[in-house]
Amino acid sequence: MKYRSRVDIVAALLQSAVGGATKTKLMYSAFLSHSQVEEYLEFLGAKRLISFIPDKRRYVPTSRGIQFLKMYGEIKDTVTIEGTPELPPMRLPAPSEADVLDEAERDPTEAVKAARDLRMDEL
Repeated sequence: MKYRSRVDIVAALLQSAVGGATKTKLMYSAFLSHSQVEEYLEFLGAKRLISFIPDKRRYVPTSRGIQFLKMYGEIKDTVTIEGTPELPPMRLPAPSEADVLDEAERDPTEAVKAARDLRMDEL
């Protein structure tokens, strides 16, 4: 595996969290150790890019995190050289997921209630 920047790792974690992800899923999908994923989750939480839904025990990107993914995808498209291997396309959350994330920005207790209402297959 080639060297990845901190930005690439953050994008990989946020991409994996779209739809909800456990710490283990994030760890395996971003190819990080447990201590590394702990460090990144603390960083992402401090930057308000990811939030944890305690009842579901899942991490989801915040609206700021989704905005980061969009900008990251645009920049990646802009600087990609033709003929080089492409990364898989970025997956953005469905509208119902975005609603839950918007609630998380306003009031954490309301976000947990809204997350409970989502069907498990949406997460």
